[in-house]
Amino acid sequence: MRKYLVTAVLLVLLSFSMIAADKYDSELVVGTDQNPTTMDPAMYQDLASSQVMRNIFETLVAYTSDVQEIKPLIAESWTVSDDLKVWTFKLRENVFFQKGKFQDGRNVTAEDVKYSFDREMEISPMVRIYMIDTIEVVDTYTVKITLQYPYAPFLTVLTDIGAAIVPKEEVEGWGDDFVLHPIGSGPYVLKEWVKDDHMSFERYEEYWGEKPYVKKLTYKFIPDKAVLTLALLSGQVDITSDILDQDIPKVTANPNVEAVMVGGNNIYAAYMNATKGPTTDPKVREAIFKAVDVTQIAKVIFPNESGVPAYGPIPPGSWAYNPDVQDFYTPYDPEGAKQILKDAGYSDGLKLKMYTSDDPNRRKMAIVMQSMLKQVGIDLEVISLEWGSFIEVSANGEADIYAIGW
Repeated sequence: MRKYLVTAVLLVLLSFSMIAADKYDSELVVGTDQNPTTMDPAMYQDLASSQVMRNIFETLVAYTSDVQEIKPLIAESWTVSDDLKVWTFKLRENVFFQKGKFQDGRNVTAEDVKYSFDREMEISPMVRIYMIDTIEVVDTYTVKITLQYPYAPFLTVLTDIGAAIVPKEEVEGWGDDFVLHPIGSGPYVLKEWVKDDHMSFERYEEYWGEKPYVKKLTYKFIPDKAVLTLALLSGQVDITSDILDQDIPKVTANPNVEAVMVGGNNIYAAYMNATKGPTTDPKVREAIFKAVDVTQIAKVIFPNESGVPAYGPIPPGSWAYNPDVQDFYTPYDPEGAKQILKDAGYSDGLKLKMYTSDDPNRRKMAIVMQSMLKQVGIDLEVISLEWGSFIEVSANGEADIYAIGW
């Protein structure tokens, strides 16, 4: 796996919504500025894909709505050995896959867990469950997972949609076209996917769990956040979290829109390549840390305070957040950065490339970083790409630094 040193920069976003009708046959249009790149859980590398796939696929366990605890989902219970390496999951016996071309809506079993996890470890570009050693089917509804070593956040890993359970018949029956005909055990089925425009889902009426409130769910892809705000205000979309900080006054002033500020689980971050290039040198990475003032970046990008400085990859909205992390963060020290670069052999400076998606906040973050790094002798070229190209560059480890978020 590629390893990157994370420089967490900004967090906390706003959610804005139009109030939906109180009935089970309601429709909801979600506005978002990012396009999904895949509908195969094993292959996704971006938040946009993860969000839409949760309508179709499910995992063994899931977070509660306040993201403070992990609850059963496909698994009804689990135990862990004293050495924290062997996890045994008992599955619910009433979970069914959606009906598809190659199976008729059968039960989800332990064999499906093994197949899904084996497949994830074999083909996933992210290999999120890399800590797993072996997977054993104990009986129809019991699976034993042995880890290579104790891994405290293992249940958290299993909440990720990359660990979703999929039916072998549909995956292998459709082959490469499974991404266009995704089948899981979730509450919605995909009805239409028009690339770069929208994706529509309809409630699966035979869903094994609690009946979803919304009957038809549509994601409308609008990459320009300013245009997305106009779509919200005009009623073209009902809800979005992708509002520019500068548009907050405009949105809050509209009587037809309910603006809700919530504690964020979102991060804007700059990743540095630790596999090739100048940033493989820990001293160069330390110098960049010292040269970047996250407090100033937060003020520039979020003057209306919808974002605050972050000092690590875990946001305040997470149960795992520790406010003391700020005490361990490398402080802003441009003079110290200059000295570190000189000691590392870069007295004449160095050139780096930073890639961003076409998200305006990420571009703005990169431009501010460009200015700050110039002050210590680092010439940073900022390159913005559309989402698909950006994902390819970042996944292949071609960037010295890239701006990302989750």
